[in-house]
Amino acid sequence: MNEPSSFHGRGTPGPAATPKKTSGKGCLIAALVVPAVFIVLAILFLALTFTKRREVAHAAAEARIELAAESREAVELSEAQLREIPPFTRGGTLSREQLIAHANDDRATKLSRESFTRDTEGLTVAWSMMTQDIIETEQGIRGNFEIPYKIRRGNSSRGSSIQVRAEFPDSARDELITLRRGDWVIVEGKLDYEGNQFPVRPVLTRARIIAPDGGS
Repeated sequence: MNEPSSFHGRGTPGPAATPKKTSGKGCLIAALVVPAVFIVLAILFLALTFTKRREVAHAAAEARIELAAESREAVELSEAQLREIPPFTRGGTLSREQLIAHANDDRATKLSRESFTRDTEGLTVAWSMMTQDIIETEQGIRGNFEIPYKIRRGNSSRGSSIQVRAEFPDSARDELITLRRGDWVIVEGKLDYEGNQFPVRPVLTRARIIAPDGGS
C-alpha cells in the first residue's frame, strides 16, 4: 500500500532576502580626513607666519646695519646742521646725530633732559663706534667705545666724543678678543644710562657686535 504523501501543496520557499548593511567606512574616512586636513592647514599657516616673522626681523636687522654703516667715521656737523636735527620722538629710533645734538643742547631745561633720558631708556639701538678697550671683569665683559664728532663753526671746528659702555655676555668673548683699539664696529644693545650729571653716559646692555665696520 502506498504511503500517503506528506506534501501539503506548499510552494518551495525562495532564498531568504538579505538585509542591506550600511557600511561605516565612509564615515570613518571622513572622520579621519577632515581633522587631518585642518592639522595640515594649521601647520602650513604656522610655518608661513614663522617664516614671515623671520624675514621681517632679518630685514629690520639689515636696515639697522645699513643705517649705522652710513657713518663709519667721526660725525661732522655744522652748528646749523646741529640745530636742524629733529628731536627724538617716542616710538622712533635714536641716531648718533640725535644723541650728539642732545648732548650739545646747552639751552635744554632739566625737565627736557630728564624726559629725553626716560623716553629713550630701553630702546634697542645700533651705533657705529670706535673701540677704546675691552675689559673682562667678574661681572662680565665690558667694552668701552666712543662716538667721536666735530662741530664746525665758520672756518674752525671743535671736536669731542660721547663715551659709551657696552656690556657683553661671556659667549661673545671669542669675537671680542679679536678687536683692537681704534677698530670701528657696529654695536647693538638695549640703551640705559649711568650717572647723574648731564650729559649722562649711555650704556648698552645685552650688547652684541652685529657687523665689523670698514671705517678707519
